[in-house]
Amino acid sequence: MDLSTENFCKPLDSSSVDWDVGREELPAEMRRDGDGCNIWSVLKNCIGKELSRVSIPVGFNEPLSFLQRLSEQLEHSHLLYLAERCDSAVGRLELISAFTVACASSNWGRIWKPFNPLLGETFELDRSKDRGFRMVCEQVCHHPPISAFHAEATDGSWIFHGSVNPKLTFWGKSIEIEPRGDLTLEFPRRQEVFTWRNVSCKIHNVIVGKMWIESFGNSVILSHSNGYRAELNWHLASWRNPEHHRVDGYILDSSKTRLRALYGKWVDGFYSWSSVRGKSNPLLDMVGADQRDCETAGDADTAQSVKSRLEEWQRLRLQQQRQQQKSTSASASAGDSSSSEAGGGVWFRRWRNPYTKRDDDWQFTGEYWTRDWARCPLVCPDSAP
Repeated sequence: MDLSTENFCKPLDSSSVDWDVGREELPAEMRRDGDGCNIWSVLKNCIGKELSRVSIPVGFNEPLSFLQRLSEQLEHSHLLYLAERCDSAVGRLELISAFTVACASSNWGRIWKPFNPLLGETFELDRSKDRGFRMVCEQVCHHPPISAFHAEATDGSWIFHGSVNPKLTFWGKSIEIEPRGDLTLEFPRRQEVFTWRNVSCKIHNVIVGKMWIESFGNSVILSHSNGYRAELNWHLASWRNPEHHRVDGYILDSSKTRLRALYGKWVDGFYSWSSVRGKSNPLLDMVGADQRDCETAGDADTAQSVKSRLEEWQRLRLQQQRQQQKSTSASASAGDSSSSEAGGGVWFRRWRNPYTKRDDDWQFTGEYWTRDWARCPLVCPDSAP
């Protein structure tokens, strides 16, 4: 395939979109049976292995991309506004803890895999008119798969950004998802920054039985301005402890004194307890062509054909990029100072996060909002299979 002469998807013409009209349901009902696919035939040789390079049949995908799933974090964006307006350092951590628990709640019952974004693919969520924020996500790396996002309140009260590199491992009866990457929340007017990492989740009964999901692990939400932190424990269910979905922990000051107890369930409600006040306070009551075919017509056969074609095209595209990088390196070593290394994001750049001190984060350049689509990479073929 000659990538230079292929017809490609054109960027969206935003002038033709009615941004005030959303949708509450998909045009076609999502099938829940894997479309007759035998998942064991796909995973039987993958026990203990990472699944990012394994092609999963489209019958096990939900008609959303991982970039869209990232945007679901802001379903509870009102908690960020409340936290920024709260004058208590402990109160702000209570609300941010509730926000992290709320982000996990959207995973309940979501046992199907989102579509993998193509390298350079973006997703924009503009809720500035009704929710007061806008967000952009980009797939900045293919292997390992890394998705970067940046969201900002239109009134400047908060900025939420980060990157996620999901690691999926099959353990015979279950699949474990580890969402590696740092999340950063900034309150510019307060000059306050919080960082944390999401916890892992596990899908049970992948081969036999009814599949269900749970979150587990430990998370620390750290305030870099005063050293306060929230330490949350996400419990796995077991025969010794059959209670599912339990989350508990504490808010501590810089000297590690416990100030509040936090408890609840990530699928239900989340509460804060103060031994001083002697009462409990409630904190929380709770698109690619292959994806398009899957969501608009429920057409799994067409979606699978397009998915296979996109995967093959992307392999050729990455091979061409690697060849370009080799030739660029050779030119640079020969003294050609005008050449630069290919790769990286279009709207994000690799960045050392000054708060976490990690070099594997990504920073939004802000240039996306100029809408200069000439910079967009050629993401996918335009012609139908």
